Amino acid sequence: MSFPKFIFPVLIGFTLLFAGQTFAQGNAYIRRDTLLTVLPGYTSKVRSFDSLKTAFSEELKIDQQKLEQKVNALFTSYSPKSNETTAELIARLSPVDASRYALLQKESTLLEDRSKSYNEILQMNYSQNVQPLLAKLNKTIEQYAVKNRLDMVFILEDIAPALAYINKGKDITDSIILLFNK
Repeated sequence: MSFPKFIFPVLIGFTLLFAGQTFAQGNAYIRRDTLLTVLPGYTSKVRSFDSLKTAFSEELKIDQQKLEQKVNALFTSYSPKSNETTAELIARLSPVDASRYALLQKESTLLEDRSKSYNEILQMNYSQNVQPLLAKLNKTIEQYAVKNRLDMVFILEDIAPALAYINKGKDITDSIILLFNK
């Protein structure tokens, strides 16, 4: 049996249309910003993390500025020339000032070490306090998706710039919030 030439493209078109409809029905989206504001403990943990991060940053910034002032004060007395490199200026330092400069370099290394330590502390803080809440959120979304036979759940804030239209009926944010409140 032979099919007319126009039947095959029509069948493919219907197949793709049906597959597209099925695919679209298995998708939903959440509004992450809304979920994070109602996620128990999230806001306070993030505020605490941000506060710690700000305190560390300010402390390091102040100490870096003090160190730069010390180096500038040391170099200023040698009247650096406009085209003189730092290495050339250091070569002109007296033995006492060269020793002072070596101490300032060690202070700079200690400041870098403190910065690395603070970053490790921040990472540990985030891992212990914020990440478990995000994992709980993701687990709740996953359980909802499995129960409701969803293939994909998108984060609206991530895909919004590429959207011309979105079906508000596919928003499951409120359903996820209800699961949190149970």
